[in-house]
Amino acid sequence: MIEHNGVLYMGALPLMGVASAALFSSSDPQNNGWTPIDLNGDPDKNPRGNVDLLLSFNGHLYVGTALPTGFELWRTNGTTPQKDDWVLVVDKGAGDARNEHPWSLDVFNDHIYIGSAIEVGVRSINPDDPIVSPKGFDVIRVSKDDKWELVVGGKPVVPTEPVTGVRGRALSNFPSGFGDITNGYCWQIKAFNGELYLGTWSWNDLVPLYVPYIPALLTELLPQVGTLSPYLNFLGSVFNPGITELLYTLGARRIGCDLWKTCDGVHWVPVSLNGLGNRYNYGIRTLFVSSEGTLYLGTANPFQGCEVWEKRSD
Repeated sequence: MIEHNGVLYMGALPLMGVASAALFSSSDPQNNGWTPIDLNGDPDKNPRGNVDLLLSFNGHLYVGTALPTGFELWRTNGTTPQKDDWVLVVDKGAGDARNEHPWSLDVFNDHIYIGSAIEVGVRSINPDDPIVSPKGFDVIRVSKDDKWELVVGGKPVVPTEPVTGVRGRALSNFPSGFGDITNGYCWQIKAFNGELYLGTWSWNDLVPLYVPYIPALLTELLPQVGTLSPYLNFLGSVFNPGITELLYTLGARRIGCDLWKTCDGVHWVPVSLNGLGNRYNYGIRTLFVSSEGTLYLGTANPFQGCEVWEKRSD
């Protein structure tokens, strides 16, 4: 949901899969409710896919949509949304179809920064291919004249040929996920006090939990169980529940979500690479700047419950 020119705009999503873009507006939700915006026109002139994010910038309303062929970013041609009067700014996941979702969006130094995601690291919204190989997120930025550049990202997993631009070398020289394949989401991006903060969702803290189950899983999946049974028995003796705690101990400096920041949008430095010191914080779920000028950070932590951190303006 976003306010744009005094009007609230809201997107709606399906529980699973892909649906037609659904966008609603209201100048007074409490008294007048919501009005659907007609997007059922020319597919080349209207947003397509699931409406994940909205942004008001430079007099336009921007809509980020999710598609199996890669996320898209659209903007209004004028100041208000009209059927068949939208401009496609980014398409085909900025050169990688595995960038299905645009899950973070903010403005910094007159550019829109967009962070991508693949749901739960491996789940595609394509009903014909629901489980895919994981990849780290990408970050791109878009100028006021609709030119986009890759900021964080490497060789595409599923290369595409966008009509809106060319995927070049990442400005930061960081590969996807800042080099960590378990950084599946760029979950939050927020400008604050002259810097841009980026929070990830990482599945690395889930790996030690599942390691002890590898022998049993292989027994179920492999047809050659008879010939492999000695090896599986050995794995079973090695991968006992105690290995989980050992892996957590060995990975204490890198298990958990990441928090990064930049002062220019290109040169990034890590603030935390281990869930702010708690391995069970597997995601930065929200970054919010209050009217008093304080940045609040909320974590996703299904094991212990969330944490809330704050950073005041310097």
